[in-house]
Amino acid sequence: MAVEKEKHNNRTHDLGFILYCTFGNGYRITKDKSYVEPMLTGANSLATRFEPAIGLIKSWDKKDICDYPVIIDNMMNLEFLFWAA
Repeated sequence: MAVEKEKHNNRTHDLGFILYCTFGNGYRITKDKSYVEPMLTGANSLATRFEPAIGLIKSWDKKDICDYPVIIDNMMNLEFLFWAA
């Protein structure tokens, strides 16, 4: 699948959309276990954006907006990370 390379991308907060919507639905519908590894790897990549001291997943790395930008899109990531856990 074309988006599989994104599983190693730790520069975006959109991994819930990119991986959980594609591989997650593929797995939910087919139970094909080949969909699991890209999601688990992607969840680990996404988890690197979590800052325990703040308790949030950083949306962007841009410092010009604010020190730690977080947008509502990160709510999609919670379901993805919960599944991976």
